[in-house]
Amino acid sequence: MSDRIEQMRKNIDALNDAGVRSTYFYPMVYESLQQTKGEPTQIRRAKAIAHLMDESPIEVLPYELLVGTMAAFCPVAKNVPPYEETRKEAVQIIEDYLRQKKQGTAQETVKTGEIKTFEADFTTKKSRWALMSRVHHDANIDYSDLQKLIAEMQEQFKDEDIEKYEIGRELERSFKIDYGKGVREEIDALPWFAANHLSLNYGRIVEQGLGATKKRIVEKLGEAKDEEKKEYYNAALITVESVIRYIMRYADELKKQSKNEMHSKERRQELAAMAEICAKVSTEKADTFYEGVQLVWLLHMVQSICWGSALSFGRFDQYLAGLYENDIKNGTITKDQAKEILCCMWLKVNEPRMRTVQSLTVGGITPDGKDAANSLTRLCLEVVREMKLPYPNVGARINKLNPEWLYDEIVDSIRAGGGQPMIMNDDVWIAALRRLGYEDKYANDYYNMGCVEIMIPGKQPNWGVTDPIAFPMLIEDIFTKYRQGSLKLDTFEDFYAAYVDELKAAVAADRKEAQGKIENMAGRCFDPFASLLIDGCIENGKDMFQGGSEIGTHWSVYAYGLGTAADAMAAVKKFVYDDKTVSIAQMSQALEHNFEGYEKLQAFLDTKTPSYGNDKDDVDLLAKDMLLNFTDIVFDQNEPGSRDKYVSTLFGYFFHIYHGEITGATPNGRRRGETFSDSMGPSQGKDVSGPTRMLNSVLKLNHDEVTGGYALNLKINPELVRDGVGINALKALVKSYIEGGGPQLQVNFVDVESLKKAKTEPEKYRNLIVRIGGYCEYFVNLDGSLQDEIITRTIHGL
Repeated sequence: MSDRIEQMRKNIDALNDAGVRSTYFYPMVYESLQQTKGEPTQIRRAKAIAHLMDESPIEVLPYELLVGTMAAFCPVAKNVPPYEETRKEAVQIIEDYLRQKKQGTAQETVKTGEIKTFEADFTTKKSRWALMSRVHHDANIDYSDLQKLIAEMQEQFKDEDIEKYEIGRELERSFKIDYGKGVREEIDALPWFAANHLSLNYGRIVEQGLGATKKRIVEKLGEAKDEEKKEYYNAALITVESVIRYIMRYADELKKQSKNEMHSKERRQELAAMAEICAKVSTEKADTFYEGVQLVWLLHMVQSICWGSALSFGRFDQYLAGLYENDIKNGTITKDQAKEILCCMWLKVNEPRMRTVQSLTVGGITPDGKDAANSLTRLCLEVVREMKLPYPNVGARINKLNPEWLYDEIVDSIRAGGGQPMIMNDDVWIAALRRLGYEDKYANDYYNMGCVEIMIPGKQPNWGVTDPIAFPMLIEDIFTKYRQGSLKLDTFEDFYAAYVDELKAAVAADRKEAQGKIENMAGRCFDPFASLLIDGCIENGKDMFQGGSEIGTHWSVYAYGLGTAADAMAAVKKFVYDDKTVSIAQMSQALEHNFEGYEKLQAFLDTKTPSYGNDKDDVDLLAKDMLLNFTDIVFDQNEPGSRDKYVSTLFGYFFHIYHGEITGATPNGRRRGETFSDSMGPSQGKDVSGPTRMLNSVLKLNHDEVTGGYALNLKINPELVRDGVGINALKALVKSYIEGGGPQLQVNFVDVESLKKAKTEPEKYRNLIVRIGGYCEYFVNLDGSLQDEIITRTIHGL
């Protein structure tokens, strides 16, 4: 790694350690909205974007070869209260909540009529949200202080009628930066609904340039006769011109700094060259790899400033491969120089306020069905293993047409210990997209959005989200209704039928939620910048949120916790109905009382229940049927010819903690509040028969109608892959799983002792990275309960 990259890494670490950050987004957008009252929403959005582009502070950071940063736009907050003051406030917050709870006026959920983003929506729900530092949005206290406050309040109020998660939730909601009276309300009321959880078509701008895009808009505006289309094109024109000005602001700043004698002669030359690149790509297409990466990053920055999040670079190794390979051939750049530029980009993704789940995809096949692995694919994976950063979240597509070296590069990168990349099976995902009705040119071109979600790059609006379905919570609902007398559970068939009914109701509720969001967005939600970079919008003269995109929205029905649910179902089947060890009434009572007074039964269930993940048919086939019921029900929501699609996504983000905290005991011996199994994995610590048997359990599942995404964690002892024998064993294991039809796999290489030490001595393990759901994060940036869950996952040998 070059000295530049080492110094840049240190500088970015320092920026991230500088403390709580505020943002100019709210005051600047509010200022613009005050000036545009009475104008159409779409025009107000465009003018607010222009205001952000023209007025947001810009900064050139030391050592960097790529410019564009959120550091100046999100400065360190002023007047952050000292810890003792926040502690007093925390005590008051919890005491007030307890008083309201006793009076029956406490609000577990926050009802709003606003159109909200994925993240903002979940902050209004019953459980807490900030289970990791990067989702601790707009907080006026440091995340480590929040964690300390939660622990202290849990201890202080341990004898009160309050759950641990309630304490965390109330503190999260209370410690927020105040941007002034009416500021957030005005912005929310517009509503400001920004592009997030999608891939913008950066490649088109790299190939054509912003100047060509502006020309197309002007031509379309001149041809437009429909007033709605004219409004769209006027908004697009305001926006593209402001983005051109924004990039030129960086060109001017770089030129100015290149004349500053405080910089070394070498640095001044670099700054001057960077200024020329920015000036060129402000309007023209990129002709070199360096120009291409810089333009991509600046476009990424624009959407981030406009409050986009979880933005994907899409199939990065495809749309920049031509420039890279041409530069290498012509001697315009060396591999080491290109690598240094990529390392800069990797680091910049991890700058302050950029650290959302930003993804990048490599490998696979081309839209016309040819091998897509290339020299830039290889270089990206080399950067992955050398940088060992949580973001971007790299997905490696594997196809039978890919060369053997791609497997080798993937395994070597995984062994580096940064949790990257995850592996996606083309055979599964291309077939799934075809099943949804997509032509090969779309199906072949998929990428992993954010974490593991499957989309078509540059052609779809935001990933559509609905309430996630926790399979174990459906089982809890069955027992609740049984106690209420509305269900008879005389046979296992009765019990399973009740489960399927709960599942159908949950999916129906998600569909209703999606339809409600579609109706609320109509005529109200616009993103003029993102719509420039989503195919179809300029051609159709419509914003992507108003039906302009080439392809419709994927409305995801999330589900997770299959391992816990399958184990619970197996316990019911075996011990209640087959062996008659315990009656359904006794099981119900034990669960209702969280096994208090039923400790022997809890211990029996915990140790004797057949567990998914051990290649045992009695539980694995139940898991198979439970999954198939879910994917069938979701798939059946799709109507022939429908533009939008309902897709099944087997991925839990951190909801296995989030929902586990609010869910009662389950029949497999899990107590109230304990975590569920993560995503598609087994119950924590229950897969005791080795990695091959665990993967065999997964391969028994029917994945034919899993259409939206999938996450499976495998935790391997790093000591076992130090030599060629272990490396080959890991490669063989991965290949066998993929060739057997496994949809996705992500591997953790961290030993348990390091995780335990990192929890007690975080300052010594700040760069320890772990895989959580479909993404990576620094272990020390996680909530204690999430850290504990990761520690308890089974670590495998080979």
